[in-house]
This record gives sequence, C-alpha cells and structure tokens, in this order.
Amino acid sequence: MFGRYEVYYTPKVVVETSNASQIIGFGRATSVPMNPFVLGDAVPPTVLPLALNADLKQGAAFYARNFTAVNPFPQAALGCALINITNMP
Repeated sequence: MFGRYEVYYTPKVVVETSNASQIIGFGRATSVPMNPFVLGDAVPPTVLPLALNADLKQGAAFYARNFTAVNPFPQAALGCALINITNMP
C-alpha cells in the first residue's frame, strides 16, 4: 500500500459488516527483539528415518515445533493497533 506498507487480508480475524470493517496493524521494528510478536523454533527441525513398509520401502518423517507469542516486553507489545472503520457507504 502506497509503496510503504505490506497489506494482508485475514477474514478469520477481522469483523466485517455491510457498513463497517476492521484493520489490524502491526509494527515492524528494525531490531528483532522489539517486534510486537516473537516467533521461533521450540524444537529444531528434525528428519527421522521410518521403518521399512510391507513393500520394503523406507521413508523419512519431518518434525518441527514452532511458537508464536506476544512480546513480553510491554513497550514492544504495544506495537499493534486495531482500527475500526464505521459508516462506510
């Protein structure tokens, strides 16, 4: 948007009616620990070998577990906004 903002649409989060809508805004800091949300790996990605099948073919499984959390630093967590737009034609 305007060459300055990245815009994404998420119908599962925002509420839309015939004359009102919502926008969720997230700040993005140049310093990673200052972002409103923290993302990461809880367990490192791992490839596990699987046992032989009845047709004597072997495979592999991929396992990973990630986390998403609100930044525990209060000033960084305030980098979000919910904008309510009303009286739309």
